Amino acid sequence: MDGATVHLVPDGGDQAPLSVLLAMLASGSDFAVLDGAGQPFIQAELPNFAALESICAHAAQAAQQWWWWWWAIIEVDTGLPPDAAPGVRPRPMYDPDTTTLIERYQAKAAELHAVLGWSVSWQTVQAKRLAYRKSRTVA
Repeated sequence: MDGATVHLVPDGGDQAPLSVLLAMLASGSDFAVLDGAGQPFIQAELPNFAALESICAHAAQAAQQWWWWWWAIIEVDTGLPPDAAPGVRPRPMYDPDTTTLIERYQAKAAELHAVLGWSVSWQTVQAKRLAYRKSRTVA
């Protein structure tokens, strides 16, 4: 598979996990990201990563990774993703009113592993957030 993949792990353990191209998954008419209550989470469209096909693979991968880190850090820092609609409440694991920064770092590290297959520690998420707050870019 070529492109960003999502690792799906079914509940219950009676089925094997599988990897799916993110573009294929998100293009499904019934695709939705659900919040903690099982309701569709409203968000803007994902960026058009296909536009990166004309540049070298390393640069494209770096751009995708930068975008995912930026998105992740904004959600950890504020409780909401960058394109959150007015009045939207944070997902429970990122709510600054009910969780500590360390809990949010841990939740984001787990989510990055589950969704993107990245093996990152909560300390890595913390370091990325602190670097972002200092320079307004994801290092």
